[in-house]
Amino acid sequence: SGASGSGLVVALSRDDAPSDPAPKKRRAPTFTKQDRAVCLEIHRTNVLFLLARGMTLSRAADDLMLQSVALSLVPANVDARDEKSMLQLVREGFGGAVRPVMRNSEGFDGNTVARLAEGPEVNGEQLVVLSAALLRGMGISARIVWAMEPSPMRPEDIFKQIKESQATGKKKNARGAKEKVAEVAGASEGLDKREETLKEEVDEDPGKKSKKSKNPKVSRKKKQATARRKGEKRGEKELADIDVQDKAENAKEPSLTISRHWLEVYSPAKECWETLYLVPPPSPMIEPYVTAFNGRGVKDLTVKYCAQEHLARLAPQRDGAWWTATLAPYRLAEVAALREQLERHGVGDEKNVGELVARASELEDGGIVSKEERARKEVPTTIKGFQKHEQYILKRHFKTHEVLSPGSKAVGMLKGEPYFDRSAVCVVHTAEKWKRQGRIVREDELAKPVKLIKKRGVQQVEADLEYLDPSTSQQLMSSFYGPWQTDVWQMPSAKDGIVPKNEWGSVEIPPLGHALPGGTAHVDLPDAAKVCRRLGIDFADAVNGFEFKKRRMIPTKCGVVICAESEELLRNAHSEYVRHERRVAKEKRLAEGEAAWRDLLTAALTHLRVHRSFADDVEAALLEHASMKHANGISERNRAGSKKRKEEKQGEGLPLPEDNLVSDEIEEI
Repeated sequence: SGASGSGLVVALSRDDAPSDPAPKKRRAPTFTKQDRAVCLEIHRTNVLFLLARGMTLSRAADDLMLQSVALSLVPANVDARDEKSMLQLVREGFGGAVRPVMRNSEGFDGNTVARLAEGPEVNGEQLVVLSAALLRGMGISARIVWAMEPSPMRPEDIFKQIKESQATGKKKNARGAKEKVAEVAGASEGLDKREETLKEEVDEDPGKKSKKSKNPKVSRKKKQATARRKGEKRGEKELADIDVQDKAENAKEPSLTISRHWLEVYSPAKECWETLYLVPPPSPMIEPYVTAFNGRGVKDLTVKYCAQEHLARLAPQRDGAWWTATLAPYRLAEVAALREQLERHGVGDEKNVGELVARASELEDGGIVSKEERARKEVPTTIKGFQKHEQYILKRHFKTHEVLSPGSKAVGMLKGEPYFDRSAVCVVHTAEKWKRQGRIVREDELAKPVKLIKKRGVQQVEADLEYLDPSTSQQLMSSFYGPWQTDVWQMPSAKDGIVPKNEWGSVEIPPLGHALPGGTAHVDLPDAAKVCRRLGIDFADAVNGFEFKKRRMIPTKCGVVICAESEELLRNAHSEYVRHERRVAKEKRLAEGEAAWRDLLTAALTHLRVHRSFADDVEAALLEHASMKHANGISERNRAGSKKRKEEKQGEGLPLPEDNLVSDEIEEI
């Protein structure tokens, strides 16, 4: 501070502080449980719609009219009875009679044949259906395979798709604008060159005079203006030619290079289904639902076509259990469709056809199962591959309540990080949770927890942990123990009519607890505790779980736990108690109804008595009141009329009568 008494000024500065603060990273969006449930329902609904469409395509291939159209496309030099020739014809697109193009999917209805007859261009879906109709019409068993791509099952994947589509759209728009600018710039450059050429031609002979104008300067200006107009017309014509060329190129649909539809043809000689690609499929095949349609049957072939190294990526993209349950009713229909096709075309007798179908189904299912087993045992080569692997796991992928069991060793290393067998991973619980599962932590292991995890609700004091003493900090952590630190817990049994209770005076029953104490019974009846108190029976509240209310966990109670020998007594007494309560409630309702009727009748009698006693006086009073009201109305009208007449006479200058005379007349009236 200075001599003048000014205040002390302190300035703080940091030399290492950055001049420009780093930009804040955008937080990833968070999704609630309801969001995930909605995404799952949308995903399932989309899968069902795609499944229905696939069955529609299979039925369209059985249409006789469509089969006739497909047979009409077969060239005359191809033997329709030769299976190899027909398969080669289908691979070549009916000998060039049809051309697969990138066109939006169209439905198959009564106008399908008319659309196919309009031109040789078909999309991938129509090409597969047309080929399946041709093969089925010629007696070759063929089924349609579709790599379905429904909406994502997780909201994170939907958010990622939206971001990618937005980025792709921006790049596409920028690329199109750049190409258009280049085309316009090229046309303008050509226009400028032509204009300069015409100017040079004019400048070469400046002395030549025009026939119409004798002034050489005026003739030169006219020539330059004419040259400029010609250059503009030529430039406009070139731009118009460019637009016409672009429209013609856009009108011509590009050829189809990748298709998610293909065929499988059954070979009786090999007793298996052989794949027939009409257009190359997507690579790698990572679609979550690859489905085969034959007749009214449906079969899942995702594992068959997905590469073995990509099988682990399919788990988070598909709802496996729901999908298996959905296709269960159609599994036998698919086998029956193949059998019907073989019998219709006379491949063999009924017994041989049944054996062929059974062997084909068994061979295909066996290949799928073996591929799943190989994928399960194969060691992934990426960190993401370990995340959902069924056999191996990295330590970074352990959940909060998972630890390695003692003595477990690493199976191998991935980029310097060990990975373990999933059988070596075990779940840890608190001492209370182990007791609920029928195990108890040993006394010597209570001070040696395997893992310490923060208790719920301690985030608000997390910043103050450094100011707390070690004992207080330890109280904010929960101790977790492994299964090797526990023994089987022998629950105490009821003795001398006393129910064993926990420290809160209740008994945990399944599913919360492991089992009921020995010699006890659970009675879930309303007001059972009240009956037990009246009978003097020892009991404990039965707790079967917890619910979150008022920002804390509250136990949910259902009935009581009593000794087994008192169960029959309690149930009989409870029945009598219920009958007694019903009788008391009925008597109470009758008494309330009787009291209400008594009040109503009393009021009615009182009203009648008053009316009879004072009826004459009331009528006289009413008549007097009515006459007085009528007289008051007449006097008011007379006063208003006399006042109006007075004003009129005053306006005409006539003499007015005296006020007292007018008043007397009004009173007499």
